[in-house]
Order: sequence, then C-alpha cells, then structure tokens
Amino acid sequence: MTSCVADPTFRHERRNPSSVVNADSDFHITLVEDGLLPDERQYLIDEQKRYKEERSMVSENGKDVRDKSRTSRTTFLEKSSDSVVECIEHKIAGMAGRPHSHLESLQITRYKRSQEYRPHFDAFDAPRDNGGQRTTTVFTYLKGIEDERCGGTTFFPNATAQDGTEGVHVRPKTGHSVVWENTDARGKIVEKSLHGGMKVTCNVEKIGLNAWFGDQPWDKEV
Repeated sequence: MTSCVADPTFRHERRNPSSVVNADSDFHITLVEDGLLPDERQYLIDEQKRYKEERSMVSENGKDVRDKSRTSRTTFLEKSSDSVVECIEHKIAGMAGRPHSHLESLQITRYKRSQEYRPHFDAFDAPRDNGGQRTTTVFTYLKGIEDERCGGTTFFPNATAQDGTEGVHVRPKTGHSVVWENTDARGKIVEKSLHGGMKVTCNVEKIGLNAWFGDQPWDKEV
C-alpha cells in the first residue's frame, strides 16, 4: 500500500479491508483496518508537536467551552500544512466518501488515565457559517490500547450490536479508522450517531485523530 510519507502526491483511495460492525440497517458504523499506515500515524503525532495542545472543548450554543464531559487534550493541525498532511487528508476523504474541500482541520486528541468524552453528537443543533453541518466523521486510532481491560472504546449507546444487544463498543486498535454519518439525507441528526470515548482505566495513553466533514466547503482562513 502506498504511504503518503513515501509519496506525498498520492491521491487515490486505498481500498483497505472494511466491515460494518453494527446491526442497524439505517445507520452503519464502518471499521477500516489500517486506515492510516504506521509512518503516516507517526508523522501526524510528530506534527502535533509544532502546535499548542489545549484542554479539549465542546460546542455549546454555538461556542466552544470547556466542560467536565470531555477531559482529554487536543491539538488542531493546520489544514494541508504540507504535502504529507494534505495527502493523508485525501486518504481520509476517500474513506469517508466525501470531498477534501469539505474536510475541517484535523484534530489530534490524547486520552490518559481517567480521561473520557461522554456520549455526544458531532453534528450541531444549528449549522455553522463555515463548513455548515457536520455530516460525516472518521476517527482513527493513531495509538490504540491493546489491553481490553483498560477501556478507551468508542461507544455508540443507541446503536445495535451484531448479536442484537443495545450499544456498540469499538475497540481502540492502533491504525484502525471508524467511519459513520451524523446526519441523514434530509440533514437531520441521526440519533444512533450518539457516541463517546469511554474512560481510560489504566496508566496508558490513547491518541485519536478526528476528521470531520461538513455539507459545505470548509475555509481554513476563516
């Protein structure tokens, strides 16, 4: 498979093995195996060091605020800051089936012991001026948690598991990407897209990459 670090001009969608991990016919949680390659993941982790890391924020009434429901730390990378980052963005757009122009700046999120992000929607109550409504999310585990006893799963409480039980947990396996739609064809928020980052219960670190696509182009200059 082609790596963006080796070839920053790469633009074609890589057809990684993927599977739908829930049983809902009207809402799909798609798991993409090795969505990003090891050197791509490390490149983003190293790139993060160029930016300021801050306490994670949540959106409330159109404003970004700190809240006890989200205790991780995050860094936004400048969109298309170099050819490698832009190449990775195009790969993610391929996974989402969405145009690169509608992708926001990538966000790296770090979870350490006892940190979490309680269930929430990525879509907004009211669309923003820049990018409009968030329609699609791709979440990649740049650094996962190998021990299942340590928590850190991505949890969809309103979705149905393959065995018919309520609630879907996606294991944070390094390199894997999770893709889902936040809104339906009419632009309405999908209730089953409610999700959260479960608390990390061991002395380990999970590093995730949020990639959000809107229904309108996103202007990095705004």
